[in-house]
Amino acid sequence: MMATKPTGKTAIAERLRENLARVQAIRNEANRQPIQAERRLRLKRWQVERLSRTYADLLVHPRYREAAEFFRSDLYGPRDFTQRDRDVERIYPALVRILPAGALEAVGTALELDALSEELDRDLAAILWDEMKCADGIDDTLYAEGYRRAGKRPLRERQVAVINELGRDLDRLVRVPLLYTSLKMMRQPAKFAGLAELQGFLERGFTAFRDMGGADEFMDIIVRRETRILERIFAHHPGPFDIE
Repeated sequence: MMATKPTGKTAIAERLRENLARVQAIRNEANRQPIQAERRLRLKRWQVERLSRTYADLLVHPRYREAAEFFRSDLYGPRDFTQRDRDVERIYPALVRILPAGALEAVGTALELDALSEELDRDLAAILWDEMKCADGIDDTLYAEGYRRAGKRPLRERQVAVINELGRDLDRLVRVPLLYTSLKMMRQPAKFAGLAELQGFLERGFTAFRDMGGADEFMDIIVRRETRILERIFAHHPGPFDIE
């Protein structure tokens, strides 16, 4: 079941703070265990390759390719988000004061997705390497088996729900008059303040969804495919990723 979204700027800000602390704790743990961090990086790279297969059509679609690339690179990719999260922590009071509730909500949702994905990757990587000894690399069969062994089906379903939530947040955000103009005006001040990573993340997400001209169909495709893959994995389907 999807958690109830907070309402009001104070509640949204508190959710952002909680998810920021959550993802930073996971990253700090990874930094103390470089071997585990490297394994999770390899897992992320495999997952990006899987996303490239699952969404090959969207990644070349004139309307959807920019949004598909944003999800693949900025939300699921092996990009190091440490600096972005430090930016958020450093200017948290200013973010709460300056950003409209919708923009603050999108940042908080992105952090929740980040934290949830990191937790699931940590658990799955431990199973793949410590239990299943996948020294020769990950393939579809190994990944699906490790995914089942890890369990966590409610969290996997929550992950899909948060992906959908973030897409809908961004779609609403791009409809706010003059917001993109304000975002562009922040580019140089953000750079001088050492906030270029956070600024880039916000601009890439905003631009991708603005140019798409409505995200309903795009998000329906994402949710439908990810849900179908999840169900096929837990049903022991021999080709869980081979969906049309």
